[in-house]
Amino acid sequence: MNAQEIYHICTISAWKSAVMAGTYAGSDLDLRDGFIHCSAAETVEETANRFFSGREDLILLIIDPKRVSGLLKWEPAPDRADILFPHIYGTIPLEAVTSAVPMAPNRDGVFRLPDPRDGILPL
Repeated sequence: MNAQEIYHICTISAWKSAVMAGTYAGSDLDLRDGFIHCSAAETVEETANRFFSGREDLILLIIDPKRVSGLLKWEPAPDRADILFPHIYGTIPLEAVTSAVPMAPNRDGVFRLPDPRDGILPL
């Protein structure tokens, strides 16, 4: 299960800061919870629509889990015990990000998983 790509939604400004720092340490929520919240491909849309509704300043990081720093654990969310989510207990080095893709809602305000071929490679 850990060999597949995993995904993290963050703001464009947070990604720009990570590029300058050389690593991504997570959002305020991630820092508070003690791990970086990620998704599998099948949960990205649900996560985006549930937690980022109305946002247009987002980017989707596509991550190679073999390159993350720290421990990667697949755990249930408190309100979704039936689905496991990847959590990174550590940081995401730039070389772990295979693509960074703009993530904007469609005209109806709904997020869809963007095509990784539209990605912006890390600087």
